[in-house]
Amino acid sequence: MKYSAGMLDLLEALTLPEQPVLFLKLTIQPHICMERLKDAVSQCIAFLPELALRYDKKHNCWRKQKDDTFSMIQEVEDFDFSSWNIEHHAQLCIQIIHKEQQDLVCIGYSHILCDGDGATQILRLLTACYRQETVSFQNCRTPESLPIIKLKKIKTKRRKTIPAALPFAPHPLHTSELHQSIPRKLLQQICPSACTVNDVLLCAYAQTLHSISAANAVTIPCPVNLRSYLQKKPSWSIANFVGDFQVTLHGLDHRDWRELLADVHQQMQEEKARCSDLHTIQLLHPIMKHLPLAVTKAVAKAGFHSPEISYTNLGKIDAASIYFDDCTITQLYLLGRARIYPSFQISVSTWKDTCTLACHVTGDTLQLMHAQKILTTMCRLLHTYAGQPVSESKTE
Repeated sequence: MKYSAGMLDLLEALTLPEQPVLFLKLTIQPHICMERLKDAVSQCIAFLPELALRYDKKHNCWRKQKDDTFSMIQEVEDFDFSSWNIEHHAQLCIQIIHKEQQDLVCIGYSHILCDGDGATQILRLLTACYRQETVSFQNCRTPESLPIIKLKKIKTKRRKTIPAALPFAPHPLHTSELHQSIPRKLLQQICPSACTVNDVLLCAYAQTLHSISAANAVTIPCPVNLRSYLQKKPSWSIANFVGDFQVTLHGLDHRDWRELLADVHQQMQEEKARCSDLHTIQLLHPIMKHLPLAVTKAVAKAGFHSPEISYTNLGKIDAASIYFDDCTITQLYLLGRARIYPSFQISVSTWKDTCTLACHVTGDTLQLMHAQKILTTMCRLLHTYAGQPVSESKTE
C-alpha cells in the first residue's frame, strides 16, 4: 500500500527528524464513547487512508506501518507522545485521559499530512462520523494547483530580517505544555476597524519578546493559511498548505503600541499582496514533477526554513460543525510540536468566546519559567491595550 505525497508535504518533511507534528487539545464533558470513537476513526481512515500509514521520507510517500502494534487511540494516565514517530507509525494519534466528570483528549496530527486548518477538518470529519452522519468526502491534497485570486503587484520589498533570540543556558530538560486564555470579546474591543485581531496579537508578541530579550528590533515569522488565495476553497482540503508571512519591527524600546500596531497592519497587508511563498510553491510544483526528488529537496531547502522564534494563529475554529451528539466540547485549542528552548512558538486559536495562547516547550526549570512569562506578559499587555483605546486616525 503506497500513496504519493505532494510538494507541500515535502516542504514540511524537510524539518525531519524533529517530528513535524501539531496537536488539538480538547476537554469533553461528561465522557466520550470509546466504541463510537473507534468506529469513527475507522471511517476516517476509509476516507483518508494516509491517516493510518507511515511517512517515507526517502520517496516522499505514505506506506504501511513498520510497527503493527501501534494503536491510534490510546487511553493514558498522562499525555506522552514521545514514542509516536510518523516515519514508523500512523499520521494520527489520539490520547485520552479519563477523569471523574470529564475526558481530556489530545489529538496528534502529522504536519506533513496537514496544517492547522487541515487538522480541524480531520476533527470535523471525525465528529461527523462519530454522529453517524452521511459524509460527502472528496479531498483536495494539491490546492496549489487550483486557480488563485488575482493579486495586485507590490513593489515594496520585505524589511531586512532580524531574528529574535531568547536567553539560554543548558540544564536538565523537561517538556511542558503551557497555555493561557483571554476573552475574544476583549480582543475585539482592542481592535480598531482598520486592523485585525491578529495584528493586535502580533503587536503584543513583539513587545513581549522585547521585554524578555531586550531586543529593540525583531522579525516575527507567522505561518499563514494559503487557502485564502484560492478562488474557491474546496469543501475538504486536508493538506499542508501553509506559507510564511513575517513582520519586522524597530524601536520596540520607545515606540507606543498604537504606532507598532499600525506598522504591523501595514506590513501584513503588504505580505498578503506580495505572498512570495505562494509564488515559490507554484515554481516548485513543476520542478518536482519533472526533476528527480533529490533536486526538488535541494531547491526547497534553499528557499524554506523553520524559524527558531515564530507565531501561528489558527483563527476561529468552527464550533458549528465540530461537535459530538452525546457529550460537549468545553475547551479546544491548538498546540504546536515541542520546541527545545530557546526555539519558541506561540500558537493562537479561538474556540467560541475564548482565545487561547499556547506553547509546547522543552527546557530546564528557568526556561519553562521564561516561557510562562511570555504568555503572562502577552496577556497582561492585551489587557493594558484594552484600557487604552485606539483612535481610528492613529491606525491609518
